[in-house]
Amino acid sequence: MLDAGGAISEQNGPTEAEWEQLAARGIAVVIGPVASLDVQDDTLAGVRLASGRMIPLQALVVAPTFTARTTFLAGLGLTSSPHPLGVGTYLDSDDTGRVLRNGAVVPGVWAAGNATNLMAQVAVSAAAGLGVAVGINADLIAEEVESAVASHRQPFSAAAEARNSSTVLGDRRHGIGVQPNHIRQGQNE
Repeated sequence: MLDAGGAISEQNGPTEAEWEQLAARGIAVVIGPVASLDVQDDTLAGVRLASGRMIPLQALVVAPTFTARTTFLAGLGLTSSPHPLGVGTYLDSDDTGRVLRNGAVVPGVWAAGNATNLMAQVAVSAAAGLGVAVGINADLIAEEVESAVASHRQPFSAAAEARNSSTVLGDRRHGIGVQPNHIRQGQNE
């Protein structure tokens, strides 16, 4: 509800319906930055606002802001995006973990875990990592198959001819028959 400076903004503040819900539950909303906590007998008893006003309370709710660390991707033209729920920034990706830039897949860049899903805990992040690993493996296999098909379609390349010559002719691939030593020695005797 409050930004870091303690102000309510349309982006961070309650909607009219939420204000009504808070009032209906008897929940008071105090606006202002918190300067310190009042702890008595190891129990939170209140907060002191920057204005000096002490507010007694039974519960304190703090909304964290999560920020995906994406600065290392700047060289690829990638930056984090504001999360739709306003809880921070994340790396936009499709369901398979391929990173998106302006809605388009960035070839060869994948991400998983709480960089792409700010609410992900360890188990969810690990599962996403497994899913991305499967996607990367499938992508690499598809690339290898595409290369194999291209080679198959052009069987008369220099590289293909060298492989075929080596496979078929072995040591004789230069057209000179090499006889074993014992046969050559027998002919000379």
